[in-house]
Amino acid sequence: MPRRALVRHPAAKRDLVEATQYFVDEGGNEVAHEFLDDVAHAFTRLRRFPNLGRPWPTRNPTLEGLRRLPLKRFPLSVFYRPTRSAIEVIRVLHHARDIPPLLEET
Repeated sequence: MPRRALVRHPAAKRDLVEATQYFVDEGGNEVAHEFLDDVAHAFTRLRRFPNLGRPWPTRNPTLEGLRRLPLKRFPLSVFYRPTRSAIEVIRVLHHARDIPPLLEET
């Protein structure tokens, strides 16, 4: 079975830039590279196993099918929706944030 395309929504792209900059500022380039490696590994796994993450409970019909996959080494999760042809990455959020309202504004 061919791997699905990976589509990053604009909010997810911003999340990744902000988190990477935070890790550069707080831990240096090495920590930022480790973070990006963790994200890349998560994306690879999702493309192979789209239902790997747990379903995210929501009543918002625009978020139907949303799933959450925590990163292995960092306290962030990838929020995504698998489709027949792609993995739509909606957000990449830190666990300490108030996640439900952030997802609603997506």
